[in-house]
Amino acid sequence: MLRNLIDSLERPYDAPVFAESGLLYLSDGLAEGRGNIPPDDIERLRTAVLSDEELDALIGQMIDRILRAEGLSHLESDLVHALLLLPSAATGPPPAPA
Repeated sequence: MLRNLIDSLERPYDAPVFAESGLLYLSDGLAEGRGNIPPDDIERLRTAVLSDEELDALIGQMIDRILRAEGLSHLESDLVHALLLLPSAATGPPPAPA
């Protein structure tokens, strides 16, 4: 049953109207919701090429903000971490140096 849930979340949310997966919509909602995350940080996570250390620091700050938001402290930090990493994983790794 869990496998079916995850499979369905990986598909487009409301095809053909929306192309992003349900998981990306969850990630966006978490980042843009009540966590008081600055829009510049969200954009940086989505588009910037970050080193592992920079990514860890940015995600760590976002997780702290989300878990301190009213009504969200019960969320599992590892799940929040995984959901926040989805947009950066969707853009793919940086190209290899030539």
